Amino acid sequence: MTNYKTISSLIFLASLSACGGGGGDAVDTAAIVSDAYSVAGPAAPVISSASSYSVQENQTAIATAIATDSDSSSLTFSLTGTDASALSINSSTGVMTFNTAPDYETKSSYAVTLNVSDGALSATKNLTISITDSLADNPLACKTASYTTLPPAASSSDSVMNYYSYSWQAIDFELLPICLNYYEATATITSPWKTYIEGIYDYSKFTLGHIVPINAFILAAPRASASAAETTQFNTDFCTIVNASQVSQCVAGSDPMANRSAAGGVGFEQLPNGGDQQLFQDGLWGSGETVFRAIAVIAHEYYHVHQNGLKFYIEATDKFAIPKAWPGNSSSYDSASIPKYMPNWIEEGGAEFGGIIIAAKYIADNSIDITGGSSAEQEFQNHIRAAFDGFAANASLSLEDFNMGDNGGQNPGLQYSAGAAALMYLWLQDDANYQKIMIDYYANWAEAEALRAGYGWADAFKNTFQKDGNPYEITTFYTDFNTWIRSDTKANLKASIKTKNQMLHANLLPTTENTPIAITLVAAPKVIDNGGANKYFIDGVQQKSLSLQPGKTYTFTHPSTHPIVFSTTSDGTHSSGTNYTEGVTKVSSTETTLKVTATTSATLYYYCSVHSGMGGKIKSIQ
Repeated sequence: MTNYKTISSLIFLASLSACGGGGGDAVDTAAIVSDAYSVAGPAAPVISSASSYSVQENQTAIATAIATDSDSSSLTFSLTGTDASALSINSSTGVMTFNTAPDYETKSSYAVTLNVSDGALSATKNLTISITDSLADNPLACKTASYTTLPPAASSSDSVMNYYSYSWQAIDFELLPICLNYYEATATITSPWKTYIEGIYDYSKFTLGHIVPINAFILAAPRASASAAETTQFNTDFCTIVNASQVSQCVAGSDPMANRSAAGGVGFEQLPNGGDQQLFQDGLWGSGETVFRAIAVIAHEYYHVHQNGLKFYIEATDKFAIPKAWPGNSSSYDSASIPKYMPNWIEEGGAEFGGIIIAAKYIADNSIDITGGSSAEQEFQNHIRAAFDGFAANASLSLEDFNMGDNGGQNPGLQYSAGAAALMYLWLQDDANYQKIMIDYYANWAEAEALRAGYGWADAFKNTFQKDGNPYEITTFYTDFNTWIRSDTKANLKASIKTKNQMLHANLLPTTENTPIAITLVAAPKVIDNGGANKYFIDGVQQKSLSLQPGKTYTFTHPSTHPIVFSTTSDGTHSSGTNYTEGVTKVSSTETTLKVTATTSATLYYYCSVHSGMGGKIKSIQ
């Protein structure tokens, strides 16, 4: 309509100017009319449908593209662009569908260009289709045993180990459940603790990895006054996971609820059904415990599943190894003088060490207010203090005395502090030991145990850690730590720990997958001084390392001013390397995808194509 109004006005003015005789310049009416009609030429189609869509995985329907044309009723629709081969569009109706139902765990976003033509002119619009996750394809139900006949049949064996594959290993990493089972019949979980609980579990998963399913049993009511009905339900659900072949006996033999405290782990008997956690509101956030400490305890219990699950896992074969000597012999191990699988100061001290650091990272990344409460530095200083006092009080006390627990009851609970202090000391010796403390010692256990049965706990230590370039014998480490904890004043030892930023940005590379398929990179000034100015941050961690799984497409969202690229050389072209392009697609100025396959380089580096020193390391789990 606007063009027609303009045309009428121009024709009228032209006619007036051409009439009359005196003196005015003549106007070329034909030219004006011709120019006017050129403005009103054929109209291009106008696309009015959206540019972004959200579609749940496992379905093919997307939406209908809508376009109009003021002088044509016959429009043709088509798709081009990065992911056009994965979609179809009805050329007449604009109905868009996936050729194959999308899988969120494989690819979470598609980019195409919508084209609409009237035969003469056309219009285009860039479309983004985001895939949302559906729990419908998760075959593992919460509070349910996958195996009730225990142990299941081994898939193979050797002279030392039985090797197992479990049905839940086929579940995608992001779908492998952490079931948060709340018991709120007579009380409720106070806000915002459900958010914090879910958050710290997710953060732990996407930092350390997650290889066994987990059921967390979380009681809202005070333990001493929990109803009989709720206690029975709690115990029944718990026993279904930890003792699926004898649930009724397990329930009957359960400790009184009032005697329990936070706990977690995964033993070899229950491994077929995954790990467990027990959390009690009145013993953590509901007891006056600080926010930091309560979150650290939850992370501590997750860490127990991490360390004990990983110790059984053989990465090279994707199987779990259980020593043949273990079933039926628990009592002999309970009275043994050497550890069954790892020293208790490593098991409990390791969970303290890891739990504190993971909690600190999660709290910082989510800007949780811990004003007036404890912090990571204070927690480690408390452990140094307790260890110092314990060792100062007994000149013959050794770290080795905590191999089997609390030194025969003489130092109740000191294995936690002695262990956390010992691992901090180990980290202070060599920054590379952080990775070895958090991942490698546990990952090396099964292989070491298979080579020398009964001594995997000691051999894994010397195979993992080094001193002066040589294997670090655990007996030597006992002596070194015993000397260190008595070597200086308490104040100086407390002051020697790693700083807050060193803890927050300590990096590790799990031997198993730890990365969701959607990754957000933030560019910000460096925190740890290792050259350069800005760095990439992922989950609040500077230059975080990523473990990726073949068969998946990972989407990296990044600032347009810091475009991400990949290389097999650290820092890529900034260090005389070349860009790695296999499976890499630049979707837009802020989005890049990497399709990981069996032929993807086992080690890659992500970096900024414009600025040096920003990126980190990627491991493809082959």
